[in-house]
Amino acid sequence: MIIGIDIGYNATKLFDGKTKTIFASASGTVNKSRFSLTTKEDFIVKIPGDGEWMIGETAVEESRIIARREDRKWITSPEYYRLFIGALSKVKDNIVSIVTGLPVAFYDDKDELEQILKAGEHIFSANGVDRKVTVDKCLVIPQPFGTVACLALDENGNISDKDLASGNVGIIDIGGKTTNILTVSKLSEVARQTVSINTGGWDIARDVKNQLNKIYPAMEEQRDHEIADIVRNKSITLFGNKINIAEIVDSVVFPLSQQVIAEINQMWGSSAGLSKIVITGGGAYFVAPYIMQKYSHAIMVDDPVFSNVIGYYKLGARTNA
Repeated sequence: MIIGIDIGYNATKLFDGKTKTIFASASGTVNKSRFSLTTKEDFIVKIPGDGEWMIGETAVEESRIIARREDRKWITSPEYYRLFIGALSKVKDNIVSIVTGLPVAFYDDKDELEQILKAGEHIFSANGVDRKVTVDKCLVIPQPFGTVACLALDENGNISDKDLASGNVGIIDIGGKTTNILTVSKLSEVARQTVSINTGGWDIARDVKNQLNKIYPAMEEQRDHEIADIVRNKSITLFGNKINIAEIVDSVVFPLSQQVIAEINQMWGSSAGLSKIVITGGGAYFVAPYIMQKYSHAIMVDDPVFSNVIGYYKLGARTNA
């Protein structure tokens, strides 16, 4: 079975050709609710040598302590591996081929990541069910290439958009921690026109939180992933009152968008040599309008959150992972 897995600083995404799955990239201590009127199922994994952990929204909502990393070496950390196991727990098959990605600036770490993900059998339990999953193949690609594959290939990995596959395309992937700018010519990376900026959606969320803290001190109680939801909705509810914060969010997004545009100008100039500029990633919803206003041939993909991981799956189908 081929699966695409995208473990980001904000969210972990999974696509198996049919079903799209997403959960918060968070693991935390196990602190179960003692009573509930809902039938909501907790998301808990147990890993030999690492213990039992709440994963995703379960961790955000219930854990007393959240464990997160945002540095380059997090791919070697227990926090990253827990999210990987959380993703594997969503797959029914016990033998899988994986395609995943790394930011373009970290792509030299691909061999290390492949070794971690292919390290024999992955033994764990998920919500009390014992599992043993083998990763027989693993392919690691530059993250924005997932969107290229998503647009250029069909579900079987065959080229479906010949114009895109034969042309020059610019990809802007605005993630949680990094913004990757990739130039692709005939489905191959143009290395001299590829760069990663150390800024992304988390910078927006934290700047918004800092501004809100000055106005609403109760915001100090909000966790990172809760702030991310507030930014997406451009509203908060405090003491039962819904408050519109669109003006604050926009004031934070604008300077970040100008930073991205400045980097684009430096690398692509007028971008006249590109047939299309494609904007993707979770941060695209905020930054894309400013980029599209500047460049008439810029578009935002239909599903910027999942476009990379869908492309991972399609590449797996094309290369048999």
